[in-house]
Amino acid sequence: MSREVTAPRRVEVVATGVADTPEQAERMAAAGFGRQVLTPGPTWVDQDSKVAFDLVVGGDGGTDVDALLKQAFDRLAQAEPGLLDLRAAGFGVLVTVVLQLSDDDEVNPGFVLSTEQLAALARIGAEFQVAVYAV
Repeated sequence: MSREVTAPRRVEVVATGVADTPEQAERMAAAGFGRQVLTPGPTWVDQDSKVAFDLVVGGDGGTDVDALLKQAFDRLAQAEPGLLDLRAAGFGVLVTVVLQLSDDDEVNPGFVLSTEQLAALARIGAEFQVAVYAV
């Protein structure tokens, strides 16, 4: 069995909802988002199937997190009309900065959200979180 290798520093944007919105697939794909159908597992509280649009911008331990955020927010700007339509259809949007830190990191993992980035999160009604892991 193979495991998917993920970048140790990344920005993930995920929009999930129960409504199937195939009309949004092309618009979201143009901004770099993938689409998948999530089938509920036996331990899910909510047993409805979900549709997810996701985008991941990542790099290694030498990647500046601010640069990753800029790339992700540039894509968010392209996808904003589609994300607003998804929000209107009941989708939730989550933006996550994932940092897997190690002694081998070449660049400080700190970052700052600009006022423009905060405004973009507010416009699309996104939640924001940071996940930090020591490896």
